[in-house]
Amino acid sequence: MDKKKLAIIGGGVAVVILLTAGYFLFFNKPDPKKIILSYVEALNNGEYEKMYSMITKESQEAIDEETFIKRNQNIYEGIGATDIVITIDEVAKGEKGKSVTYQTTMQSDAGEIQFNNTMDLISEGGTYKIDWWSKLIFPDLTVNDKINVENTEAKRGSIYDRHHNALATQGEADEIGLVPGKLNDKEASIKKLSELLNISEETINTALNASWVQDDYFVPIKTMVLDEALENQVLEISGVQINTTTIRTYPYKNAAGILTGYVQSITAEELKENKGKGYTANSVIGKTGAEYIYEDELRGSNGCVISIIDQDGNTKSTIKSKKVEDGKDVTLTIDANLQATMYQQFGKDSGTASAIHPFTGEIMALVSAPSYDPNDFIAGLTNTQWDALNNDSQKPLINRFTSTYVPGSTFKSVTALLGLENKTMTASENLGKEDGLKWQKDSSWGNYFVTTVTDYGDEVNLKNALIYSDNTYFAKVACRLGTDAYTSGLDALGFNESFSAGFDFAASTYGSNMKDQVTLANSGYGQGDILISPLHLASIYSAFLNGGKMMKPYLEINSDQSVWKENVISKENAEIIKEDLIASVETKGVSGSDAYIEGMNIGGKTGTAEVGENELGWFIGFSDNGDQSLVMALMCENAKEQGGSLLAVQKVKAIFETLK
Repeated sequence: MDKKKLAIIGGGVAVVILLTAGYFLFFNKPDPKKIILSYVEALNNGEYEKMYSMITKESQEAIDEETFIKRNQNIYEGIGATDIVITIDEVAKGEKGKSVTYQTTMQSDAGEIQFNNTMDLISEGGTYKIDWWSKLIFPDLTVNDKINVENTEAKRGSIYDRHHNALATQGEADEIGLVPGKLNDKEASIKKLSELLNISEETINTALNASWVQDDYFVPIKTMVLDEALENQVLEISGVQINTTTIRTYPYKNAAGILTGYVQSITAEELKENKGKGYTANSVIGKTGAEYIYEDELRGSNGCVISIIDQDGNTKSTIKSKKVEDGKDVTLTIDANLQATMYQQFGKDSGTASAIHPFTGEIMALVSAPSYDPNDFIAGLTNTQWDALNNDSQKPLINRFTSTYVPGSTFKSVTALLGLENKTMTASENLGKEDGLKWQKDSSWGNYFVTTVTDYGDEVNLKNALIYSDNTYFAKVACRLGTDAYTSGLDALGFNESFSAGFDFAASTYGSNMKDQVTLANSGYGQGDILISPLHLASIYSAFLNGGKMMKPYLEINSDQSVWKENVISKENAEIIKEDLIASVETKGVSGSDAYIEGMNIGGKTGTAEVGENELGWFIGFSDNGDQSLVMALMCENAKEQGGSLLAVQKVKAIFETLK
């Protein structure tokens, strides 16, 4: 083949290659809009290095990468910028590339910011690069200007009880810190401060080694309330300084810990979940309890002014401002003194108690014992304290009053209610003692019998059955009712129905095995698969004082009073059960008689529930005293070695005695 022909073929190949490259460039032109949107996406993701790679070489010569990253990060994160959106209005031909006019919208700590701007894109290396300078952050911003953010913290609303006693409010505490330049013997001072404040030396050193710290700066170490003796010891350490600061405080401590909950700094996850609600990385948020439930009312909205400051420290322009709005106070139906009294009665015992006003549904107390002191969370728990709470066998962090439990004999009054209303028995009817202290419906039960402890004679009527807590009587009533009537009756009382009274309470249940006659019989006296919360049980009992109406329990004082369940029992039958429950306290020698207080009209029912190896001791009592009436359901865990229901009776009596 001759050389000329080869040259032609080679030239042909070159032409093809050039045509292909031209085709690629023609159909894959760099799109200015895509480049800008990619830049904004990187900005929203905090990818400042990627943003720097997208600016022109000339821009990079004017500002190094570290300075670029620091300036952008400090400004955008300093104002709390999120959801940055650019809307491109026009792309025009510029001197060296493209000139783009656009509108920027972003959320900030001061609210939504909007402005119009222009960006130049320069053709460089086969694509467009951004001609960057400070005005691309804000149009009025120059290289020597700074962004100033002035925040005014909103005052969080207080939580009060019905008598305006503060359950959670703003208080003063001691902020203990160190001034590094005044530490004479750094190692010894840190060791001593660690011992006195019960925090690790590592925690103190971490605070002192923060990037912003200088010798003459005050470095906060711990916030707490110091007594005089400890304050004097702390002040003896070189470099220590104590400032007074405002913190959230909980005057009733452990007594209302589960009820009030506590606030802490917002987490990144919570910030994301509450996007658009005005929270910032510096916000606090209700974590549990009433602080969490009423967060939207309590938190308020911080004030914020974002402005441009020139190199002389003068305000050049205000970008955005928002007025501070303090949070609203929340007043609960709780009686703080009753709450504290009820909690104190538990002492070292575990359990729960709920108290309501039978005529209004107002929740007067919600106790979970043991509990924790919310003030410890505000001051900052040490790892040792946190581990102690988590590993405590009595589980002080769990909320017991929203849970359900086996009610034992306290449930016999509920079975009586259903029997009377369904007319499957009368109050005076004698259900017979021919079976002695044990009974079974028929031989199909095999070797299983319902047993009764006390032989109280031949008059086996409702009053005596309640007074002497006759298991057999109420097992018979349940079996007479039958599965359908019994379960539909419980449903009418709110079973299988979740309800909220500030807190979300677990639904009371009776299980799926009620067609089994043994289970049905056992349910009649509060065993079987019956589970109920103390508040729900108290609400049912309120119908005995309230002419047959179950009022809807509520926690916030301005809530509307309403009937939860209308006419669950007739006035006549409600009066019968109420009087029988009063007799259960006033009859000497029976399990409920230890609740008797001379001069007070008290009724109630004891209960002992067997749950595996555990035994729950119950007493639900009421005082029938007009406006001073109260229904209280109290349950003690692990009561077997402490007298069972007698333990609960003694506690309820002590509480009622304070109300005389």
